[in-house]
Amino acid sequence: MYGSSLPSRTSSAISAPHPHGYVLAETVGRTGAPLDVTDFNPSWGWTAGSAISTLHDLKIWARTLATGQLLSVATQKERLSWVLLAGGSWIGHDTVAYGLGVAKFGGVIGHNGEIAGFQSFMGYLPQKEATIVVLTNLYAAPDGSGPADDLEKFIQKELFA
Repeated sequence: MYGSSLPSRTSSAISAPHPHGYVLAETVGRTGAPLDVTDFNPSWGWTAGSAISTLHDLKIWARTLATGQLLSVATQKERLSWVLLAGGSWIGHDTVAYGLGVAKFGGVIGHNGEIAGFQSFMGYLPQKEATIVVLTNLYAAPDGSGPADDLEKFIQKELFA
């Protein structure tokens, strides 16, 4: 995974080439064109938001996260001791459970993420040995939903329902 990094907390630099990240003006109480927030410093999120990765690396990580390849059997069993979220839903899924640092969206095991200008979803469906990675350069849709989450739901429904 050579395309992934965790920059210092004082840096907002993203290695070139990279996309620009946007926030819709109305989500921050403004009008007009989306705001380019590519250079906002994500360090406030540190490991929860300032890690940078590529599609290729996230494909590797999604499978590794879901299968626990880097963990002992006991640790993986503990992480996958699911707790159903209140109301049973999250990001539009009917059934979502959370373990230790990983969620289960229907049958897909993974996680989403967002930071100003970018939103992502990565997951792995063990029964099909299939990986879903969605990266967007928009923080949130006007209704507050995450565009990567919306695309993931569509992909999962169309391919695995």
